Amino acid sequence: MGANFCMAKFPRFTFNEARKGEFRQTLESMTEDDKEYLRDCYYFDDESDSLVIEDMLQVIEEASDLVTRETGEWSEYDENGNTVYLTYSGGMSWGDNPTEAYLTLDKASYLESVYNLAMKFSAEDRA
Repeated sequence: MGANFCMAKFPRFTFNEARKGEFRQTLESMTEDDKEYLRDCYYFDDESDSLVIEDMLQVIEEASDLVTRETGEWSEYDENGNTVYLTYSGGMSWGDNPTEAYLTLDKASYLESVYNLAMKFSAEDRA
């Protein structure tokens, strides 16, 4: 079995109650395909939507300012030319997660709608 390089990234931003509410709305409006997509990798089929949403909110909060020896931070530009900061983690994987931080960042960024909202908040924080 060979090794693969895996990398995950998630925007850095200030997580607060108002933003938590926006993430909650985004997660509550997930399509059935998004729910299945998320459950395929991170949750059991019989876990309730409310449990998945609460866990995802915790993961997003953790990922929004995650700093460990396993992470790095780089700036990028969003589609509007705004500077945003992202946390990266990764490494070689032989079927497992390359770092603890990788799992958090990968899970937080799994849904495009969540990732795009986090990018928006990162740009707002830098404005």
